[in-house]
Amino acid sequence: MKKIIKRGISILLTVLLVCMTQTAYAAEEDEYIPTQISVSAGSGGCYQYNEETGDFDYIPADGLEDLKLTPEGQSELQGTQTVSPKAVIGADNRSIVTNPSGVLASTCLIGARFGNLVQHGTGWLINNQYLVTAAHVVCIKGDGTSNYGVADHVAVYVGASGGTSKQYRKGHVFAYGGNYEYGNNYFSAGMFDDWAVVKLDDPVTVSVSYLGLRPVNSKSEMSSGENAYSTQGYPCDKNGCDEPGAVWDNSWMYRTSGKIMANKERYLDMVSTNLDMAPGQSGSPVWRTASDGSKVEAMVISTTYYMGNPTNCLILINDWLYNYLTTNCKA
Repeated sequence: MKKIIKRGISILLTVLLVCMTQTAYAAEEDEYIPTQISVSAGSGGCYQYNEETGDFDYIPADGLEDLKLTPEGQSELQGTQTVSPKAVIGADNRSIVTNPSGVLASTCLIGARFGNLVQHGTGWLINNQYLVTAAHVVCIKGDGTSNYGVADHVAVYVGASGGTSKQYRKGHVFAYGGNYEYGNNYFSAGMFDDWAVVKLDDPVTVSVSYLGLRPVNSKSEMSSGENAYSTQGYPCDKNGCDEPGAVWDNSWMYRTSGKIMANKERYLDMVSTNLDMAPGQSGSPVWRTASDGSKVEAMVISTTYYMGNPTNCLILINDWLYNYLTTNCKA
């Protein structure tokens, strides 16, 4: 993994799968990089699929009607070009989910096909037609511009665990962040707009409970509870799906809980967390249960290392992204 050093800070970035039932944080908070705040997701607009032409049309942020745009920020982080993480912080208390039910059943094991290559990760249904995941799971082939190659198609296993699922659906990439890049600029810019939407070719017809959405623009708008947030997905270190000859679509779902870390504004589209992460968890929903229902506030994207200490990072569902999803991704 190639290192880029800026201002004496070495940052390695890797992409993930998270799951566990209790907090896995075993060190003092001040040993880790403080929370990073999301304020610019959506500032680059998005690329949205055109059903008539089969191409992706660029839509600038101000070209999307009625969508509130949060202030554009500046990123000072840089890291490696390789997007593939490995970080479990503290004790490993992840718990297997053998038969996903309720809102867990709307979490999906996904496989994005690029010719002979299958890139797998985690996604979550916001309704019976649209799924949200990390852009780097479904858009990985770069050509030196922001128009990155998308998957030929995306296999979606609804509520999967241990080789069984509630339903199988095929889909295609519908939209992804306008500032997303997979190549050299991923760590300095692309990672902060690392979101994508997959539209299913046929709606889900089985009964599942969907996680709602709650827009948050900073750590200060999030809960500070020790185990306030949950996430679930398909970690490769538990499933062995990144080993030679492994069958990735037999992966078991794992769940974990944890909290969002102390606040420090950096004008980034992320917050740091003590939730455990591993490859395959990229795109996993991060949600908390409140009086108004279970709502997703963030999504797993990566692990970074700051001064030798790992910190796991989430991209926030900020005002702009919340409004984009609720306006353009209706069932």
